Amino acid sequence: MLRKNMKRKTDLVASLDAQFKAAKQDGKQAQVRKLRKELSKAAADVRLAEKKQKEQSAFLINMVALWGKGKTENIKAWTQAMHTVVSMGSGSGSIVFHTFPQEVVDAIAERTGGIRSKVALKEAHGTVIVENNVFYTQTRQGRRVAKFEYDPEKRLLKFPKGAAA
Repeated sequence: MLRKNMKRKTDLVASLDAQFKAAKQDGKQAQVRKLRKELSKAAADVRLAEKKQKEQSAFLINMVALWGKGKTENIKAWTQAMHTVVSMGSGSGSIVFHTFPQEVVDAIAERTGGIRSKVALKEAHGTVIVENNVFYTQTRQGRRVAKFEYDPEKRLLKFPKGAAA
């Protein structure tokens, strides 16, 4: 979803750039001035979107990693299920490495006859609970804080006001 949004914005910049160059070559000064402003605005929008995309990607990776850390039973089955879902979509599958890193390394070692290495994990605190397509973090006191909601029909993430993304 993040990539589709970014592609739409970069495609607009490319289109405006082509129009700008054509107008400049044709000597259409009024159109050049107009397109220069539009191109500048669109390029600034891409820079802002890139920054926001990095922040949202990091946030989502952390949420999914916390969610995976909370899985204590049938971890191999959870790993395989997540891999199946991700590989059938348009994802690269890298999220599985963030969610169940040890299980992925173990599976690769098993398939290739390689050495099973212990994965050094980042310290992660908290618990993630998913109910009705809403991702919550749970505090030590048991209070739930909504972080984002996934709309499966629109394939869209909705962040509540004040969420960390």
